[in-house]
Amino acid sequence: MHEQPDDIAALQALLDRSYASAGTHLLSIHTPGRRLSADQIADRLVGVCVLTLATVTSDAHPVVGPVDGIFYRGAFHFSTSPDSFRARHIRARPHVSATYVPREELAVTVHGRAVPVDVREEQNSGLRDTLLEVYVPRYGSTWEQFLDSFPIYWRIEADRMFGLLVPEAGPPFARPLLEQDLDPDPYAQFETWFDQARAVGVRLPEAASLATADGVGRPSVRMVLVKETGSEGFVFYSNYESRKGGELDENPRGALLFYWDPLGRQVRIEGPVTPLSPEQNEAYVRTRPRASQLSALASPQSHPVESREALERRVSELAASYEGADVPIPENWGGFRLQAETFEFWQHREDRLHDRLRYRRGAGGWEIDRLGP
Repeated sequence: MHEQPDDIAALQALLDRSYASAGTHLLSIHTPGRRLSADQIADRLVGVCVLTLATVTSDAHPVVGPVDGIFYRGAFHFSTSPDSFRARHIRARPHVSATYVPREELAVTVHGRAVPVDVREEQNSGLRDTLLEVYVPRYGSTWEQFLDSFPIYWRIEADRMFGLLVPEAGPPFARPLLEQDLDPDPYAQFETWFDQARAVGVRLPEAASLATADGVGRPSVRMVLVKETGSEGFVFYSNYESRKGGELDENPRGALLFYWDPLGRQVRIEGPVTPLSPEQNEAYVRTRPRASQLSALASPQSHPVESREALERRVSELAASYEGADVPIPENWGGFRLQAETFEFWQHREDRLHDRLRYRRGAGGWEIDRLGP
């Protein structure tokens, strides 16, 4: 960094003037949190900065191309051959624009006039020393002779300058969840998050904790696989004589919790639960592997069994009994549908300031509010 305090002050004043006169579209992109300060620009523009330089021919045709740039004392400098087309263009029309975009999150753009600089003059010795620091290690000591004999250097005296830094996205588990980013339909928002969980490799994105309670309010929780999602509700299957089946018979309400750790996300869904029809149960059971159908028929879910060996023996006996035939549909086994009354979408954020946005059914549709973390 070669800038002196006066250079930084002048550069900051230039940036402030530039943004004060900028148009609405540019300001919508260069929001205050994305604008580089003079100090930040000086810190980042070190060494060779390959610029995209726009010039204009004598007959007003625009031309653009790359040049090696050096940022020194608050201004971009670049070189041309004395007899190059670019030098002729600049002599005829000295107005230029240049942009430095080393990667997609950083961009510095300057508009102004190109003024020739003689690096052999004493007043420009600092620029000369800087050029030698950058290029001699690359090209050897003979580059100094080249510098003294060949190129013309130009300084861009800026009328306007803009510096953009888009902060790198935080880790996937800490990206913000804002109201304006939500779909007004919670089912559509769920499907978006579900697809993203599957895309990042969550092994079973459909796995969820299901909480139920018995008739006197004693809760229990377990993991289930949610087989259907959407506006009709969230469907899971179980033995109706299991603990969850009994609790849902006594107290037909449930709460689901999906947790997708790679994204730092949870979705909580609460509402009434109803059993599926026998026809719906049969349609689903016939899609399951035969071994799973036999296991469901053999297992007295949530009730004591003599041993694993006894359970496996029962499966083997059923397999032999129904060899070559469909496995019967257990009368005590089937699906439940939870119809959502509330959703909560929870997004991890740093320093415990998590985002929690809740949907609740209102008279006019879904209402969204933010909850404290």
